[in-house]
Amino acid sequence: MVRRSGVLAILVVCALAAGASAQGTDVFVPVMGARGARAVSTVLWVHNPGTSSALVQFALLREGQANASPAVFNDTIPPGDTRSYPDALATLFDEDGFGAL
Repeated sequence: MVRRSGVLAILVVCALAAGASAQGTDVFVPVMGARGARAVSTVLWVHNPGTSSALVQFALLREGQANASPAVFNDTIPPGDTRSYPDALATLFDEDGFGAL
């Protein structure tokens, strides 16, 4: 039996200049998570090339639901810093299964 495991690496660049001129930029990660032999291990990187801190918000869209009030995770990325969130679904939301971000 062959077990397949995929790795999805997403680099999200938050190009926020001083004054937050790019505020509200949305990026969609279409699938992340793991269940049994079906696995997509998602490592998420967020980089802030700006000169001021970037406020980021991740919303979890759970599989098979309407997601009218999704779970959210907020973080602040200092200027010039990159944050890495390995196994993003578990790291950000302490969840297993599948969803979108």
